[in-house]
Amino acid sequence: MTTSAAMHSGLLTIWNHRPASPPFVDGLKESGWTDGRNVQFDFRFGTDIATTRKHAAEMIALAPEVILAQGSQAAGRCCM
Repeated sequence: MTTSAAMHSGLLTIWNHRPASPPFVDGLKESGWTDGRNVQFDFRFGTDIATTRKHAAEMIALAPEVILAQGSQAAGRCCM
């Protein structure tokens, strides 16, 4: 895999901690993407509506190429 710039990817979840290795990240690794080398991950975690809304706004402001929102609150806040 060759790329001149790192892909910027955002992950927004309703969990209150970063999973050790989310399946999304595992799948990218299997395809040759390495965190810190050719992809940058920004993680945000919200456990309530207010926090999730705040983190969704932060994630959108970072303007990643991809945002993966897990959980109904996280997905809903990204789309608002």
